[in-house]
Amino acid sequence: MSDRPLDACDQRMLAALQRDGRITNQRLAESVGTSAAACWRRLQRLVAGGTIRRFTAIVDPASLGYQLCALTYVTLARHSRDVAVQFERAVTERDEVFDCLAVTGDADFLLRIYVTGMAGYDRFLEDFLFTLPGVSTVRTSSRFAAQYTGLNRCAHCHDFVGVHALVRLLAEGLAHDLLHGGHTGHAADH
Repeated sequence: MSDRPLDACDQRMLAALQRDGRITNQRLAESVGTSAAACWRRLQRLVAGGTIRRFTAIVDPASLGYQLCALTYVTLARHSRDVAVQFERAVTERDEVFDCLAVTGDADFLLRIYVTGMAGYDRFLEDFLFTLPGVSTVRTSSRFAAQYTGLNRCAHCHDFVGVHALVRLLAEGLAHDLLHGGHTGHAADH
């Protein structure tokens, strides 16, 4: 990542690109109030500096047959780096696991798992997750229909919030407020 801090124009560009990664350079420049040439240079700097890691498509899980999303907390029996690395490597190779986040608190990891339904989730647990070495406890706190936008929208101002801002807000315990109506004054994080 670049040592140069992101300015307001960079942040507006990133927010626009998170909403539409296929936006033309001309439209992006217009949306952030700069020339097309300056916008292109900024975009190339953001890519070269590692701020933008890649451009990707967000696929609707339901179109792949995934009808259920389960947020699953996993606690490891031992807290060694080797066990954690082995666990992360195993789960991130699975198509069902869309996210594997190291967390603090009662669990060590939070997995966002998409499956075909409850039977698919049970198979994932029994045939895979419960068989991994080092897994002590598995707890699922939410099960809901698979509707994934890939973007996080503030319920107050309806703007999209970047992943880094959401992670920071999660750490501060404010993400629920952000996504469910309480405004946190996050405008600089859009």
